[in-house]
Amino acid sequence: MQRNPTGLRPVRLWCGALTLVLVLPVSAHAQTGSAKPAPDTSPLARYVPGGRIVYYVEFAGLDAHADAWRKTAAYKMLNETTLGVMLEDLVGQFLEKRLGTNAENRLSGSEMVKWLEHVARHGFVSGFTYDEKDPKNSAGVTVFRGAARKDMRSLSGRLLLSMGGTNHKAELTKQASGRSLVVMKPAKPDPAAAKAGAPPKEAQTWCWWA
Repeated sequence: MQRNPTGLRPVRLWCGALTLVLVLPVSAHAQTGSAKPAPDTSPLARYVPGGRIVYYVEFAGLDAHADAWRKTAAYKMLNETTLGVMLEDLVGQFLEKRLGTNAENRLSGSEMVKWLEHVARHGFVSGFTYDEKDPKNSAGVTVFRGAARKDMRSLSGRLLLSMGGTNHKAELTKQASGRSLVVMKPAKPDPAAAKAGAPPKEAQTWCWWA
């Protein structure tokens, strides 16, 4: 598989595994002085492995249709009135209560709102490819554009660690290419739970990287 222009490529894991990728927009590297670079709106399809696609979902993000978005009534209501601020506050409070009940969560309600706004603006792609010859080579990939940006990196990392929960243990590994992967490996079954006759929880290995 050839390396793509951003220096990122999917890693094939065994069947049912998921790979999450955080993409740093190429345009950010071209920033000079105080000039603001144009947002990267290139298609993300290149990150999904080829083959038999089981499912594929891509959202380009509102920045990809900025002119059309600014002309809508929804944009004016959210950005030119107090409605946007009020909704952010209400959604943040709702998420704070929901997330607060989960001991594995590492994000506040306001941080989750920031993450959702980022995805809405910059977009994402998610797909799963099934390998009929060798199901173990089947791969699922999800890419969030710009999630490795300086102002989003910490939030993105904490969100993905929260997704692993107590069923996974994060291990940092380095490939020969120099890329650092955070591999989420299933934690060992709890001996006490096994003795009590509790069924083991199924967990799969997945990884993510910027």
